[in-house]
Amino acid sequence: MEFSLNAEYLKRTRDPRVRRTPSECLQICHAAGFRTVSYFPDFASDAWEEEVNAVVQASDVWGMSLDQVHAPYNFYAHQPLAVFHERLRRSIVAAKRMNASYLVFHADEYHPLPGEAYDAEIALRTVYEIFAPHIENALRMGVTPVFENTFEDHHRVSVRERSHFCAELSELIAVMDRFADPRIGCCWDFGHGKLAMETDERHADAIRTMGKRIVCTHIHDNYYKKDLHLPPFMGEANWELLMKAVKEIGYGGNLTFELGYSTMEESLVADFMKNLYRTAGILKEMMDG
Repeated sequence: MEFSLNAEYLKRTRDPRVRRTPSECLQICHAAGFRTVSYFPDFASDAWEEEVNAVVQASDVWGMSLDQVHAPYNFYAHQPLAVFHERLRRSIVAAKRMNASYLVFHADEYHPLPGEAYDAEIALRTVYEIFAPHIENALRMGVTPVFENTFEDHHRVSVRERSHFCAELSELIAVMDRFADPRIGCCWDFGHGKLAMETDERHADAIRTMGKRIVCTHIHDNYYKKDLHLPPFMGEANWELLMKAVKEIGYGGNLTFELGYSTMEESLVADFMKNLYRTAGILKEMMDG
């Protein structure tokens, strides 16, 4: 089991004019103790291949492996479908070049037509039609696709209506079963799980239900029912209970942080990263205890 994080989180600095290079991001991670990272390149950029190549070169320089690439998602962006398909294609190429263990997909690219109610069966058909050629291509190229659990935020609908497919555990399982390939697993997002399941007990039960389907993780915390992507112990999650459930399913993959939305004062970065690595160790101790 390795400890990992989404290294692109470090690209942004307090100065919006300054961005860290992939090599600088990986150097910071390496200095903190990490030897594995995930990385989400900007697939909307014309320079996406240059960024991918820079990540590969940096991983060679710092002797680091890459455990995840995150495929782009279009639920909020509402880009034309042709644009989205191209960005998905790019993510598969990137995962192959980066020799990433997993390519993570959000399977919630379904919006009811105006005046229509949310329909899980239509959502499943829609999602399958969008992703099937890309899942097939990924598997053909030796890239392992995984589907991530989501949560309900009632996007563009009332609080009494559904908007996010795979916010229900049965829907996530239905997607995986629809593709019917044993190589396809689940990336369990702890922050999303907390929001979707509402209580830590239900969250732990959901982890047990998914069981061996879970092959990788996105670890982050939150509070006030917001998807804040905070480090563990800075929100309301009961990590002792959750890590017990992770142990019970025999999980042996990486513990991968997925942070976001914030930037850090430069003089605090090194200590923050070291503390994050230590936090991963505490989670592992909870699993082993």
